[in-house]
Amino acid sequence: MSIYDLLRDIAKYFEHLQAQGYYVAFHNLLIPMESCMTELAPYNINSNPFCLLVKSSSEAWTHCVERQPKVLKACEKGAFCGMCYAGMGEAVFPVRNKEGQPVAFLSVSGYQLDKEQAMQRIKAAAVRCGHSEEQIREAYFRHLKPEKPDLDKLAVQIAPLCRMFELLNMLLGGLPHGGVGDLTQNSILSHAVVYLRRHYAEQISASEVAQVCHCSVSTLSHLFKKKMGISISRYVQELRMNDARRLLRDTDLSVNMVSDMLGYGNPNYFCNVFRRETGIAPTMFRAKYRRDF
Repeated sequence: MSIYDLLRDIAKYFEHLQAQGYYVAFHNLLIPMESCMTELAPYNINSNPFCLLVKSSSEAWTHCVERQPKVLKACEKGAFCGMCYAGMGEAVFPVRNKEGQPVAFLSVSGYQLDKEQAMQRIKAAAVRCGHSEEQIREAYFRHLKPEKPDLDKLAVQIAPLCRMFELLNMLLGGLPHGGVGDLTQNSILSHAVVYLRRHYAEQISASEVAQVCHCSVSTLSHLFKKKMGISISRYVQELRMNDARRLLRDTDLSVNMVSDMLGYGNPNYFCNVFRRETGIAPTMFRAKYRRDF
């Protein structure tokens, strides 16, 4: 099996789990995945509406990332259920190397655990992420399942994905230098994709992204067009539109707030872009596709 076949299978399995109603994300710390983050970047982000609301704050997102080594450490004892700093319950499953040590983990999120403790964490999270405590609390009860996760049942669903990541770790770790012809190009592109997915709501330029990727603007633009089939600016627009649809469908945030969160600034401009991209106004989209949880 080639690495690229495996990446395709991993992506398909993520889509399968999402179709079953699971919010699953991977969090990598030690697997050398720089060359393949382009394919897997969409699954490196928790798409639960509660999490999206909290991590719409850059500070909250950074805090979440900084806590991941502690979660990986806890994985040494095996799978477990826990609560994130903002109060959301999740089941965590380790991805191990051939020595049995955790190198990454998969999280299945969206559960209510200890509500009293969760309310305390929501209060602290409100200060950190800039949203009102009431708004986060409402999202907690609206978007998180009241029952605790069944760890044994989830393990059956998640185990194949853990094994695929463990195989990926073995294949990537065994690559000789230059073992894949376009490894350097993929590394540049994957760094760009991850950076854009992290900062797309900000006013960033192609030169800024190129500097992060340690290449020229022309090299980055050429690789992006060649590998992704679209320009950098178009990719940013699609990221914004995807999140706009999700926020309008899954949250109670106003159109003005969605516009600000996605970096448009001017709500009228956002509405015009949204209508041009989707053929429908934001308010009409929400009325038509609103999810009731």
